[in-house]
Amino acid sequence: MNDHHLSGEAFERLHTWVLAHCPCALEDPEFLPGLIVVVELEVERALRANCWRALKVLTEPCKQ
Repeated sequence: MNDHHLSGEAFERLHTWVLAHCPCALEDPEFLPGLIVVVELEVERALRANCWRALKVLTEPCKQ
């Protein structure tokens, strides 16, 4: 999985954290790519939710 969307800095932080806290998890070659997919999906979900909230606020009639 080379097409991750996390920044290089975020990827390195995540990799360092996993190495420090879950070193044996990296023995499974699918662990880190799978974890990145989970993180990316959650980030995308949160961004969509915030965009919809902002759009709702912008399109609501003004309360006068």
